Amino acid sequence: MGSTSQETFEFFMKNEQYEKLLIFCRKDNSIESKYWELTALSRLENYSELFEKQKSYEELFEKFGGEWEGKFYYFSGMIYSQIGKFQMALDYFIKALGCFTILDHKLDIAKSSFQIANMESLQGNFTNSMINYESSLAIFKEIGDDDFIGYSFANMTYIYAQQGELDLAFEYLSNVLKVYTNRDTSAKGICLIDAGKIKLQKGEIHEAIRFFNESLLIGEKHRLDFIRCQSIMMICVSELSKQNPDRQIVQNYLDKLLQIQQKNDDQMNRVFYHYTKAMYLKTSIRIRDKIKAEEMFHKIIEENDSIKEIQLDCIHNLIEILVFEYKATGEDEVLIEIQDQLDKILDISNKEFLYPRIIQAQIIRAKLTTITGDFEQAEQLLDDILEITIEKQLHGLKKKIEQEKINLLEEFKSMKRLIDENVSVSRKIDNLGLLDYIKFAGNMRLEDE
Repeated sequence: MGSTSQETFEFFMKNEQYEKLLIFCRKDNSIESKYWELTALSRLENYSELFEKQKSYEELFEKFGGEWEGKFYYFSGMIYSQIGKFQMALDYFIKALGCFTILDHKLDIAKSSFQIANMESLQGNFTNSMINYESSLAIFKEIGDDDFIGYSFANMTYIYAQQGELDLAFEYLSNVLKVYTNRDTSAKGICLIDAGKIKLQKGEIHEAIRFFNESLLIGEKHRLDFIRCQSIMMICVSELSKQNPDRQIVQNYLDKLLQIQQKNDDQMNRVFYHYTKAMYLKTSIRIRDKIKAEEMFHKIIEENDSIKEIQLDCIHNLIEILVFEYKATGEDEVLIEIQDQLDKILDISNKEFLYPRIIQAQIIRAKLTTITGDFEQAEQLLDDILEITIEKQLHGLKKKIEQEKINLLEEFKSMKRLIDENVSVSRKIDNLGLLDYIKFAGNMRLEDE
């Protein structure tokens, strides 16, 4: 097929006429038609036929070689990544990189390396991921591709956050914001929200709110409900994390969130409103408000299984409420429920390679184990997660666990004395500062959204 056919392919794609593109491709047996046929099947979400054709065409593209072989491998990597088969996708992106390296196609080399980095990151291989982001970023800078420069910095920010290197994460995110200096886009809004989350994790609440207000301005200006609602939610979470929060400010923002949600009853708008409302109730001094919050967190978890970040934060907040209840009652039944919720966090986080979540859950478990007097088990829990940080080269998290272990060994002494004196669970929890730790650790993390 010649240039006329190429123009036809591009016309159908530009106008989203995928059925017509599919029919057009099947009238010809050229390698280009095979490629665009796969593209049309992908856009039509005809996955059963797509993967059947992809497998049957692989040998054909390999024999043809050259640019089309590289394009086929890259496309194959993309479709397998979309269904969560990250290792298979990685294998295809590596093959694509090999083809484009031989051809010396710089942009395609950079994009292939970028996707390799993504697949490594999604499988928790952060060191390999960073190597590939760095190599692709160098090329994107050389050719001046601002969009991919921004994407690279943003993804590297995520990795540093997962490694517990919050200062480096913020430094890389600042580079993304420089790329978006003169662009009031949704991407800039999301980066500002991420910047605020990092500041909140570091305990810099006023700085966090400043970033969330900046993202809110973008959301308001361009009527981007996702940005508006998430910014408002994070402003409220930040305000409620203060020692003396202004609950009227939070109530005013809640009213605003409700108005947006009522005008546009989108799933995410509902989640942002209900989560913020639950947080408002959880931080009330009234027991009945905490009970309502617990019910709301359970409902959000049940109805939003696919939104992992919100789901995990709801579970974390449930644990805080349950520890408050355990402190008041000392009932073993409540302790068992806390352990069950910690298991849920670990189950999700291990599948998603969310190391800060894994470590925080295990530290909470170690503190609870200390309260029951099993000091050996508490120390073993910290040793286990310390081993993970060494294996995965999570340097920032490793430092935190080493400090936590020193703290816990000191706490063993005072806890042994409290156990000997047969004091209440309430005093033991206060002695460990368990509720304070959970509240601080509960500040929204920077995760892949």
